[in-house]
Amino acid sequence: MDVGVSACEEDAEFGPPLALVPGAGALMRENTSAGEVALARCLANVTLRVTQGTAVTILGPAAEAELLGWDAEAYQRTLESKPA
Repeated sequence: MDVGVSACEEDAEFGPPLALVPGAGALMRENTSAGEVALARCLANVTLRVTQGTAVTILGPAAEAELLGWDAEAYQRTLESKPA
């Protein structure tokens, strides 16, 4: 079994919200937030549009931090923290 999947099983409540498992697909925790589901859908939509052989650039920690610092991202996190 893949180490990432094992980690998800051991800490299913607090592990990663999404795991991509070859042969199984995308697995999500039962307690995944609406924002995390929306982000997973966005990721799926983007990856459907990337053609085979296209070079993909992985964002580093600085670029990730810059994106997470957007006002819209901060607002989304406040919405997620409010009870439904």
